[in-house]
Amino acid sequence: MRQRVYLVDDDEDDRFFAEQGLSENADCEINFFTNGEELIRHLQHLPGPQFPNLIFLDLNMPRMNGFETLEVLKTNPQWGTIPVIVLTTSNSIREKEKVLALGAMDFLTKPSDFTRLTEVLASLSPCWRDQA
Repeated sequence: MRQRVYLVDDDEDDRFFAEQGLSENADCEINFFTNGEELIRHLQHLPGPQFPNLIFLDLNMPRMNGFETLEVLKTNPQWGTIPVIVLTTSNSIREKEKVLALGAMDFLTKPSDFTRLTEVLASLSPCWRDQA
């Protein structure tokens, strides 16, 4: 079964590299959003069976940042069970603790090179396959 993965990130290069890494490691349909507001608007118009199997969420975005987005997702009864992995440039322990407390499945610092990003995404692919 083809997995639905959402990537919420305002950086075009990060979206491109993540798409390449995901495409190489999993059979998935990838949808992109540039901020949390865009994601929430999209989810509001989807029937439950079409919700994503996994959401990758950046923290530093305009309009609705990753913390705000995660809080909305996890407090909504329809979306609260969607696994969310925060994928950000931050390596702050405080931010990691905060997103895990808000209900994120994991907090990963974006690697600075494509090869390492591909390795990270490959190591995660069983996580979203198991969620189907």
